[in-house]
Amino acid sequence: MAMYSGLDQWSMSEGRMEPAEVLHHIIPAEEAPELFWSVSNLIPLSRASHDAVHGLYRRSEADRSAAVERLRSMIRTPGDDTQGESKKF
Repeated sequence: MAMYSGLDQWSMSEGRMEPAEVLHHIIPAEEAPELFWSVSNLIPLSRASHDAVHGLYRRSEADRSAAVERLRSMIRTPGDDTQGESKKF
């Protein structure tokens, strides 16, 4: 989470600053256990954002796909020069 300064990336993309409390698996661990520890599949979220994202995952396949793509667009990698910036949607 240090790479994200401990902040919830979902809320940051909506213009709010909230501390992250959980690391969310973008593709659930049950579906892709090989991605469990992959930094490209983990994103820090607050509990509220985590619950909201899972609500989208359950609502419809279209909402799930849109949420997955939105989360993937927020992923940072070590050495990423966008640290401290958040993409707005």
